[in-house]
Amino acid sequence: MGVLDKMKNFIAPVDDDYDEEELEVEEDEIAVPVKYEQPQTKGVTKLASDTKMVLFEPRSFDEAEEVAKHLKERRAAVVNLHRLQREYAQ
Repeated sequence: MGVLDKMKNFIAPVDDDYDEEELEVEEDEIAVPVKYEQPQTKGVTKLASDTKMVLFEPRSFDEAEEVAKHLKERRAAVVNLHRLQREYAQ
């Protein structure tokens, strides 16, 4: 046993008592291919022509109530936090 082997065994000792178990495969079993059905995808949902989208650029959290009001009325709301102070935007 050389110096290199001693160092290798010191760093990562070899477990000589480990016995690998072999998996027993029964020959009577036949592999059956699994059928994969592709899920039916629905196209893009078309929105009604009267659908509104609202853009908000709040400067404080006091304006959150107005955003919530539009969301409750099922309107899309885009909230741009760019003008909000950095400490509040986090």
